[in-house]
Amino acid sequence: DPVRHFGLQLYEHLVTVRWKQLPATMREELKVNVMTLLYNGTKSIQEESNYIKGKIVQVVVKIALQEWPRSWPNLLSDLHLLAGVGETQCELAVMVWRALPEEFMLSPLSIVERNQMIQTWRGDLERVVSSLRQLLISTFTRRSLDAQTIRMVQEIVRCIEVQV
Repeated sequence: DPVRHFGLQLYEHLVTVRWKQLPATMREELKVNVMTLLYNGTKSIQEESNYIKGKIVQVVVKIALQEWPRSWPNLLSDLHLLAGVGETQCELAVMVWRALPEEFMLSPLSIVERNQMIQTWRGDLERVVSSLRQLLISTFTRRSLDAQTIRMVQEIVRCIEVQV
């Protein structure tokens, strides 16, 4: 896990420091790679370390700050699809939904960029909240609430708190 974390730190550094100097084809390739990592580059929900999941989410959010919605218009749709793939992917999607509005409100973006992100986010907010509601319902209808399930519910609640 430390090696994976270090690799993700390098990825984050590349996005944060050198993103604008990268050719457009490489930026597209990196977006595809990070989405592939979200879909199938993690262990099961109980095996994957929280710091690895957190770092993956940070990389996605850093790319989103550079590209979304202008050059990555399907990000939110991709996250909705991701949430339906499996438990780990669902948790990662919820973590991104939670971190994204926090980051674009706190980041040093231009007023135009920030307003564009806010409008795009608001346009999808009903769908995000609906997805979170469905996740809560499906989580509470399970027979046993193990520690992982409780953590997932807590993450969903934190995400909803950010939205409201």
